[in-house]
Amino acid sequence: MRALSTALRCDPNSRKETASAVARTAGESQAPAFRPGSLTPATIIVPTWALNRNAIQHALAQEGHFDARDDVGDGTMRLTQDQAAWGEFETLESALIKAGIAFDRLSDAKYEYDAEMRCFRPAAGVDGGLDVVVKTLQDHDPVISLSSLAQLAATEPLTLDAIRSYLALPRETVAEWAVRHAPTGAVLS
Repeated sequence: MRALSTALRCDPNSRKETASAVARTAGESQAPAFRPGSLTPATIIVPTWALNRNAIQHALAQEGHFDARDDVGDGTMRLTQDQAAWGEFETLESALIKAGIAFDRLSDAKYEYDAEMRCFRPAAGVDGGLDVVVKTLQDHDPVISLSSLAQLAATEPLTLDAIRSYLALPRETVAEWAVRHAPTGAVLS
């Protein structure tokens, strides 16, 4: 049986802040120089139609070379860099958020950094939108600490729905979101 895995909420900038804290502890006065540990494999899943927008194309160019570009066939594209700075796509993620386009970013674990997943879904109507970063296993299954599980169990029955709600993960995939929000005439696969 697969172990129950869930996640802790954390600041999307935690990887950078951790490195800066390590540098300050070591006596450095500024952020550390780029270290091998700060280059981490990462993948971002975006709607295929979003790649045709000028702002997104510009952000992609600024991110540099992608080691893999896989058309998943469900209306999404998986873009991977084997050495993404801090396991993130800072420019691309910012452009997608500004354009109101959903994405999932999966960052691998490396050295002192845990694997994590960032899910962004823009606001729709009265919905406030979602931007959550969760710790994951290396296969990007969310994880949760025992103390968080105990805290959750103290407030309500410990069900899969309760855990999903606690994690605040999106209810729909990027592919489902892409179909619902595709511009008229967009090719979905």
